Amino acid sequence: LIRIDQLEEGRWEEIKTASAGRIGSLLDLLSGQLGPDVMKIMTDPETGLFPSPAEIHLTCTCPDFADMCEHVAAALFAVGIQLDARPEMLFQLRKLAPEEVILQAAEKAAEVSRLKTGNCGPTLAPENLSEIFGIEISEPEAAFGKL
Repeated sequence: LIRIDQLEEGRWEEIKTASAGRIGSLLDLLSGQLGPDVMKIMTDPETGLFPSPAEIHLTCTCPDFADMCEHVAAALFAVGIQLDARPEMLFQLRKLAPEEVILQAAEKAAEVSRLKTGNCGPTLAPENLSEIFGIEISEPEAAFGKL
């Protein structure tokens, strides 16, 4: 059995924040591609997603008393092959949602865009739109039925 500890919440927040400022293309992210800057953050041996030896727990019921018996070594090898083929599994092993990186990057991009365009002013509340434009605005369900 191989058990990997869940990533600490604070460390995950730091990774997301650092990644959000380094994303070159949201389209790449949405297609599952992490750029080299983001990959550098994710794979950093000290602060990235890869577990430290203390975060990996190995057990086997075979009579070999070594921490790393042949069964555990084979299982680790298989995990390595799977991670090579599907790197997104690292998020699953650490019990993380990769969508959070995309969401934080989108929020950061929107914030930068607002700052660049100076469009940081007040927004209209939906309930005020009817008054301003003199039209009746209903909820999508009322207009189109349940979606």
